[in-house]
Amino acid sequence: MSRLRIKSQADTLGLALDAGQIERLRDFAAMLEAANKRFNLLSRREGDARDILRQHLKDSLRALRLIEGTMLADVGSGAGLPGVPLAIADTSRRMTLIERASRRCDFLRLVKTRLGLTNLEVLEADAREIEQASGFDTALARAFMKPQQALRILARLVKPNGRVVLFVGRQHARLPEMIDGRSVCALPGRAG
Repeated sequence: MSRLRIKSQADTLGLALDAGQIERLRDFAAMLEAANKRFNLLSRREGDARDILRQHLKDSLRALRLIEGTMLADVGSGAGLPGVPLAIADTSRRMTLIERASRRCDFLRLVKTRLGLTNLEVLEADAREIEQASGFDTALARAFMKPQQALRILARLVKPNGRVVLFVGRQHARLPEMIDGRSVCALPGRAG
């Protein structure tokens, strides 16, 4: 995957990424492509470099404009989407990737180490079992579970007056604007 292609995709979103950020996104995409062949982190049909850029990295970066605060959580992070691209694009914020599968957490820890992402933490846990609100400013989820279930879980993890950002399919784009005092933002469909 070329640096120019990544820069072009970022430009279409209005993001000004420096050379280091573009290189980290490129390295992350390469890691995803290689790991997908072994662990099926993404679907088999979406695991090549072009799909990773368009359907995963660019799609993840769309959430950057909706994030509030500095303490963020990517719930059900899986392959690190959207959390890793967001942590790369904005190093001033702290991103916690919450994932319950050990094998995926191992991959996420490797990503953190190889890319030198000091603003990223990996929490091996089932978000449904986290007892107390964790005080995140924004919690995000992409391909986590049905939207109404995800909303309840994410709302528990953010501070009062925090924000929930949920990636949804086009058919689920209609979500409430608030849940338990937290604002809700839906990101329908995927980036084209």
